[in-house]
Amino acid sequence: YWIARSYSAMGDFSEAGNYLKLIMEDDKHPKDLDLPIELSQTDILIKQKKPTEAIPKLEKLIEKTKKKKTRARLKYILAQLYLEIDEGDKAMKLFAEVIKMNPPYEMAFSAKINMAKSFLSGSENSEKIRKMLAKLLKDDKNIDYQDQIYYVLAGVDFKEGKEKEAVKNYRNSVNKSISNQNQKALS
Repeated sequence: YWIARSYSAMGDFSEAGNYLKLIMEDDKHPKDLDLPIELSQTDILIKQKKPTEAIPKLEKLIEKTKKKKTRARLKYILAQLYLEIDEGDKAMKLFAEVIKMNPPYEMAFSAKINMAKSFLSGSENSEKIRKMLAKLLKDDKNIDYQDQIYYVLAGVDFKEGKEKEAVKNYRNSVNKSISNQNQKALS
């Protein structure tokens, strides 16, 4: 199993897959490895940029997973995959479920930001997204993240054809971006 994980980390996905397949075909393998092996197989699909193949596997893994923290993480990954294939409504729903699971703060914040990004490829009402972003801007814990919040807000404005508001929020994003040079350049 760890040899397979090593090959996967090195980018040799076919060799990693071969080792995982060997383990699963052996009737004497420890059954407590089934879930980690399935997670590794799904991880390989994600690394190979095959989201449509990874999504059904990830959905089954979420059903099998008992630990709340792991399920939140898997739902977050699934939402990202839906966002990647432009299924914003499904992604938004999953990000909302992740937030309700009370994950660590960084994951919750990221889920909220990605939930707003999901709006850009979905059909959800923007008013709900705007309220959530405004609430994030008011929270002192998010001072270091305001550049990202303004950037997403600008994207919402742009999608709705509000170019002046979008430009204003892009400028706010640039002004609030102190240490995140990538975000500054993107804004």
